[in-house]
Amino acid sequence: MTILVAEDDKVLRDSLAKFLSHYFREVVTAEDGVYAMEKFTQNPVHVVMLDIVMPRMNGLEVASNIRKHDPDIPILILTAHSEKEHLLSAVRLRLMEYLVKPVKMDALKSALAACVVEMRQRGRLDIQLEGGARYNAISQKIHLNGSEIALTRNEKLFMEYMLGHRGQVISADCICQFISPDPNDEITLNGLRNLVYRLRGKIGNEAIICHKESGYMIP
Repeated sequence: MTILVAEDDKVLRDSLAKFLSHYFREVVTAEDGVYAMEKFTQNPVHVVMLDIVMPRMNGLEVASNIRKHDPDIPILILTAHSEKEHLLSAVRLRLMEYLVKPVKMDALKSALAACVVEMRQRGRLDIQLEGGARYNAISQKIHLNGSEIALTRNEKLFMEYMLGHRGQVISADCICQFISPDPNDEITLNGLRNLVYRLRGKIGNEAIICHKESGYMIP
């Protein structure tokens, strides 16, 4: 799974990223609210952690914008502030936890555990696909007809990215850029077609819709 951490204090941001890397497959960081929204839209994010006071866009504004894209994603607020108006905003935005700095690691662990429970209850960890297959966001494996199917690295990246944009047609160029951001090791359009062909063979043709002119979609 991936967590997005938005914190303008570099020392704290790096410290949180190091700690969270033990619990998440990927930690995406941002130094202000605008970058946080950019990172959120560009990456398949499962949990969000936001500082309230940040340049350009504060954490509550970011949370409000994220809620427009995803009403159920777990959001943690990390801040030195405890004023009543912030607490009321946290309730209105249905934030998971309101963690006051300096954050105790035990409190952070408890908040992360609550996020996992919330995601499991909402079916965000075991995702049903068209055709009967299920994708587990933690193991990154497919379950179909009682069997567990392993995925390659690029197949996992494809599934994570497309499920983060479920119901949207994503261009082949955008998918290739996400899977292989390094231009010296990029996946070609033909390579992507082969990847999708193999993946559909594992999870069923209904799970991935191919739009020849515009890209791919997981319905």
